[in-house]
Amino acid sequence: MTTKNISPPAIVKGRELYERLGYRSERSFLRAREAKIVAIPLYPTPGQSRGVYALARDVAAFERIHGEFSVNANKKSETSLQKQTGLRPKGGKMTPPD
Repeated sequence: MTTKNISPPAIVKGRELYERLGYRSERSFLRAREAKIVAIPLYPTPGQSRGVYALARDVAAFERIHGEFSVNANKKSETSLQKQTGLRPKGGKMTPPD
């Protein structure tokens, strides 16, 4: 009987994971996880209570599909809106510049 050397799948975790998915901070990624709205499957990191990882192929597929339309794309839209209207976010509301 012969055995093949099977290498483990490539994974993405930590800062690289949330940045490649388009989240601006670890906190925003954690909130998305709590709300169960992360677009790809996440797996618990063995031996860690909060850590997760994703398969690199899933992250790559997400990037191919979503590209510029990821979570951070909203930042570009907001900036564009601010330029068009002159309004700035303040306390959760859009207000005219001071």
